[in-house]
Amino acid sequence: MAYSYMDLQNRLSASISKADVTLYQGKVRDCFATPKHWYMVHSDRTSAFDRMIAEVPQKGVILAALTSYWHTYFKDVVPSAYVSCSHPRVLKMERLKPIKIEMIVRGYLTGSLARAYKQGDRKFCGATLPDGLVEYGALPARLLTPTTKGDVGEHDENISPQQAIDAGLCTPEVWKKLESYSLQLFEQGSQLFATKGWILVDTKYEFGLDSEGEVRLMDEVHTPDSSRLWRLESYETALNQQIPPQAFDKDLIRRYLTREHGFTGEGVVPPVPRELLEQLRETYLLMAQCLIPGFVLPHEQEMDVTHFGF
Repeated sequence: MAYSYMDLQNRLSASISKADVTLYQGKVRDCFATPKHWYMVHSDRTSAFDRMIAEVPQKGVILAALTSYWHTYFKDVVPSAYVSCSHPRVLKMERLKPIKIEMIVRGYLTGSLARAYKQGDRKFCGATLPDGLVEYGALPARLLTPTTKGDVGEHDENISPQQAIDAGLCTPEVWKKLESYSLQLFEQGSQLFATKGWILVDTKYEFGLDSEGEVRLMDEVHTPDSSRLWRLESYETALNQQIPPQAFDKDLIRRYLTREHGFTGEGVVPPVPRELLEQLRETYLLMAQCLIPGFVLPHEQEMDVTHFGF
């Protein structure tokens, strides 16, 4: 049996009365904040189209391990807020001032970008794409399509670099670092995934400012929640046939909701079959086993929260 998210949540919540701790609830993670650190608690919730969709068994444990892996992998590439994986579901991070921008990097024409392109849109977040691109094909260059970071229940909105600066979300100097760090992470992540037989299609990164005003990487990195991944060996055939390449991400949930129910975020969320949620769990587990040497799902054990620093 996996670590119980609810058990951990109850233990952490009980500790709030004992220390200066604030709870911030996100779409799929809950964050307990002390004056110096964040403790990101990974639930099994999954989201799509900016909505809560369902729970994927043991997802939180797997995502915590993946994000811990990537923050460690990139420690010499981009400054990070990561401190440790203090529990199988909890990442300890230095407390930052979040930059309210999601840095989305795209390498291929798919998803919402493809839908907008088919409708005739060519301008995206301050960049212009040429005519003649095909769905699932590689873009002429990596494309940054940043969005605002909405609260739970709110939709994220596309934004250009200048709009982000004019809105006071970042300074021109900070934007340059956000852009540079995001592209570096994407390139190096793409190279590693290629050695595993996967294509990093698109992903998002989030950053914050430390007490010195320096930009640091925070939140999840290159997980099936935040990224699209395709199996490399399926790509050329799928591109020629104009069908989706074999995916290793939560796109299977998005496709089910769209194709079977026409759901794209509005109205009542349709139920997702249990077998699809189990399939998604196996996808997450496969990625962790492929990237992290010797990774196995932990078993239930007594959970002590005192060492979290509360």
